[in-house]
Amino acid sequence: MRGKEYQPRSTRSSNCRFVRLERSHVGFLTVLFVATVALFFSGAFILQVEAAQARYPNIVFILTDNQSPSTLAIYGNKDTQSPNIDRLAQEGILFHNAFAPNGMCSPSRATLLTGLMPSQHGVHTALTDTDTLKWPKQWCVINEFRTLPQTLHDAGYETALIGKYHLGEPFHPHLKFDYWLTFPEGHTWCFYNNKIIDNGKTYRYPGHLTEFWTNKAVDWISKRKGDKPFFLFLSYDAPYGLPPAIYGPDKNNPYFKLYENKEMQSMPRVPANKKLIKFVTMAPQYYDRGYAHWTETLLYALNDEVCARNIASQITYIDWGVGQVLDALKNKGFDKNTLIVFTSDQGIAYGQLGLFGQAEHSLPSNLYDTPLASPLIFYHPQSIPGGRTTDLLVSHYDLFPTLLDYIGLGSIKIANTPGKSYAPLLKGEKPFWARDEIFMEQEVSRAIRTSEWKYIKRSPDVINKFVRHMEPFSRPDYGAIREYFRTAQLPNFPVLEEIMLSKPYFGEELYDIKNDPGETKNLCDDPKYAAVKLELSKRLDDFFSQYAAPKYNLWKGGTCKSNSNTPFMWEKVWWNWKPVTSKEKPFAGKK
Repeated sequence: MRGKEYQPRSTRSSNCRFVRLERSHVGFLTVLFVATVALFFSGAFILQVEAAQARYPNIVFILTDNQSPSTLAIYGNKDTQSPNIDRLAQEGILFHNAFAPNGMCSPSRATLLTGLMPSQHGVHTALTDTDTLKWPKQWCVINEFRTLPQTLHDAGYETALIGKYHLGEPFHPHLKFDYWLTFPEGHTWCFYNNKIIDNGKTYRYPGHLTEFWTNKAVDWISKRKGDKPFFLFLSYDAPYGLPPAIYGPDKNNPYFKLYENKEMQSMPRVPANKKLIKFVTMAPQYYDRGYAHWTETLLYALNDEVCARNIASQITYIDWGVGQVLDALKNKGFDKNTLIVFTSDQGIAYGQLGLFGQAEHSLPSNLYDTPLASPLIFYHPQSIPGGRTTDLLVSHYDLFPTLLDYIGLGSIKIANTPGKSYAPLLKGEKPFWARDEIFMEQEVSRAIRTSEWKYIKRSPDVINKFVRHMEPFSRPDYGAIREYFRTAQLPNFPVLEEIMLSKPYFGEELYDIKNDPGETKNLCDDPKYAAVKLELSKRLDDFFSQYAAPKYNLWKGGTCKSNSNTPFMWEKVWWNWKPVTSKEKPFAGKK
């Protein structure tokens, strides 16, 4: 057919007629042409969207505040109702042994976003809201490290923070979050009438924060076009679990009625732990008046049924929010290719072992399972086989490398992280590790936990230079505390008073996790377990020798960022010790 122009069979014998048709129906053909072009570009756009979504899944990371797994129905709680969270677990994979490396929110959130231990990133306790004015302008505590949102942003993700931040100055976006919606406080004093920071604007929202964060998350999802994968960090500040936010009935919470007459049998009813009593009685000597007074409320909340009902209602409110987010994803067609991670920054004691609050709300700080355990659920129908549970022992420092590996960015290295990826497990394979240990730290306390043992150690320098020189606590400041115990008509008051006037016990602790999961019997002084204790102590020391940064290793003369919960100890141990609040250069690693 050389020398001749190829023509489709339908037009070879009708050129003249086609020309006449074109001349008489120019308008029609113009419309047809425009429609064809539009169809072409529409198809191209759809292919572009599908290509973007096929490359990386969307990620919705739901983080709750101070929530132990034992507060959820899917983990066996018979009082609380959480059907949407249950659904995530039933159709995804649920972890029974996920733990934070620290029992306070700022350190554990810093670990989640960096894959580093507190002794590496330098955040050893919750940042104090009252120190905000002392911080450098636009200060973020983990700005100098590679972080999850920054890494995803550099990979082409749209990124959004909606909810609690508590990692520095809150009024400006950090960590390459494109969308920035938070509130100024790190601590939730009340769920209502809070100041909001909305992408540079500030205003007050009169209603419940869980409702607000949820509605904003739904709105943000509904506006996504799908041409780029997105990362939504939905950080609820509930259920919180600490007074005054959860003290008394929250009758404005639409789910409080579900629990108004419940007996709340899931809440332990045990006497106050001597570590909690010591923390409360020592507070007037070492803390300011406001904080010292607040510590007493932990005793009031302990064994308080109304507090338990309040906490349960906050959990069900979050569950409603999870359901709204699931619906929003489905309405936009994002449900099949969106990975949902549900976890908490750390747990909280709500009566276990006679404790109430976080790991630092005792003296010495405790590292029991309940205030460190976190719920952990992965849900992604497209790639994660559902209906599974695992007893694999994992830490928050494993989550960052796991997410990168899971979405196809596993070649990106997180410098100095002790974390390992368990992404193969999510997909139904076996994780490529033989590790059976995780590590925890809470200023003066450090721990190693395996599937069989928990060993807790205290700083030898604190014991030698602080504890041994403490005087019995008989100052008049404790009169109000004594009066509280007397008026409560506790039958064991003489024993409590003896505890109040004695030195705190800063010794080691060893628990047989398999046979004593409640950590009720300390085996540390039993000669039969001397070899076990020696081995675990060495593994603990070896870990921190490898990973702790000298600048932030409190046990070796290092310091912390912004504040410490026990500054009086470190000031006694290390000459001229003080926290640092410096503005580091932003992370500038390879994309």
